[in-house]
Amino acid sequence: MRPRRILRSARTRDTISSRRSRWVWIEHRVTRSLSNRARTALLVSVGTLLVQAAWVLVVPPFRGIDEFDHAYRAASVVNGHWVSESFPADGLIAWGQLIATDPSIVRAASPVCRTYDYVTEANCHAVRTSPGGLVLVASAAANYNPAYYAVVGWPALLLHGAQALYLMRIVSSMICLALVAVAAFAISTWARTTAPLIALCIALTPMALYSLSLPSPNGVEMAAAIALWAALLGLGRTEDVGQLRLMLLLATAATVPLVVPRLLGPLWWLAITGLSCLCLSRKRVRTIWSQARGPTMLFLSVGVIAGAGALAWSLLRTPNAVGQSATLTPLDATELNSPTLFVAHSMLWVLQSIAAFPTRNEYAPLYVYILELLLLIGWLAAVMILGSRRMRVMTTLVGVAGIALPVLATLRTYQLIGFAWQGRYTLPLTFGVVLVGGLALDKALEGRRLPRIVIFAPFVVLALAHVASVAEVLTREALTSPLAGSDEWLQPKISWIVLVTVLGVILWLTAAVLADTTRLGDRKPPPPGHSVAEHHADRGGS
Repeated sequence: MRPRRILRSARTRDTISSRRSRWVWIEHRVTRSLSNRARTALLVSVGTLLVQAAWVLVVPPFRGIDEFDHAYRAASVVNGHWVSESFPADGLIAWGQLIATDPSIVRAASPVCRTYDYVTEANCHAVRTSPGGLVLVASAAANYNPAYYAVVGWPALLLHGAQALYLMRIVSSMICLALVAVAAFAISTWARTTAPLIALCIALTPMALYSLSLPSPNGVEMAAAIALWAALLGLGRTEDVGQLRLMLLLATAATVPLVVPRLLGPLWWLAITGLSCLCLSRKRVRTIWSQARGPTMLFLSVGVIAGAGALAWSLLRTPNAVGQSATLTPLDATELNSPTLFVAHSMLWVLQSIAAFPTRNEYAPLYVYILELLLLIGWLAAVMILGSRRMRVMTTLVGVAGIALPVLATLRTYQLIGFAWQGRYTLPLTFGVVLVGGLALDKALEGRRLPRIVIFAPFVVLALAHVASVAEVLTREALTSPLAGSDEWLQPKISWIVLVTVLGVILWLTAAVLADTTRLGDRKPPPPGHSVAEHHADRGGS
């Protein structure tokens, strides 16, 4: 009996040791996975923060696109005026509607406001006083949804003039940065190569990062769209139920800042959700529904409720109404019969989505567009060569939708406002061209480590494009801005701006390189009787 007991005892110890070893491995894997994801999100976030900081400093106060309109609106909302006062009356012509706002912000914005041709005196100077120490001024953002402005406008209660605007920029930039961090965290959760992370960095064009640095709802909309794309595209890349639910929760978090601030938000949410679902097989959709029904219902419910609320505001308040200045002579629509005109404007929209700042008619150096287009063409060529048929079709479909929607919008509104569409408006959707391409390459290259030149080359291009963009704006504004040399503009040295921007892109590159060298999905549980450290040593791991 004694030998049998010894044998049984030995087997029991082996079983316990095996179970403990597996539990230790699971704990080790989860801990390492979380730390790697946090590290990736942190590196991408800090890199983005540095480039945002460059943009916050190089653009003079109120020189950002439509920035004085949004600053007026933000200060008005936090002072309790959630809706505009009225259309300008008594023959007053203005771009927008009258709102009650902080007089110090109006005075600070006046020098820059007067440099624009499309505005009037009512946009740049107070029309009359308003109770509570406020003044009435015209703003094209007078009827925009107040939710965003209630969050970013509180600096107007603490500071005055340009100081309040700088703090608004910081607040809005932090919101956008948090959403970019969500995107990076989501991608690092499901990606099995570094391709999706490179795609995220390519999607952050100079135009996108410029927009992410201003107190404008368009920037938050862009950042939320990136986060939504990143989360939903991961639904087909993870078999873990916990990660599946996490992706849906991250998508839910990105839904409200995408849907609420702007008129087009609900449309982008529907388009991104629908196109992301088309990237999945029917079997995968059924699996997601069965394994994560609760988070799926939460995501859809939040999208529908937030979208309904945003649409209700838009229908009641007509945020795109521009006041009596809209009494323009109707344009001749016969020129819309020319396909060449739409081809030309489609190309212009693409260029504007790459770089156009501070306003849509001010462009970056030519080589910025050449570099970015070569990078995009090379990326799409790799997708078409290596990607599966479904992924090739989906990448093409997103690109076609990104051109078709502005064309349809222009056809509908041309007689009133002409070719008013701007390339940045479509970025929430067209981010998907690059990100879906990243998903395609992630599937095609799974199990293979990318050559270093393939990782480094895109970031060299990105560094050149971003540095040239911020340097061009700083140089131009130093010569032409009415605030140049004044105390209102915290004008930086160009050497510091170049250094900060390059460092930001280097941090992106670091995140991509580390993501490429860390593939926890390839690791397997240690065999019975082996510790995690011994198992990794046997496999040549760390």
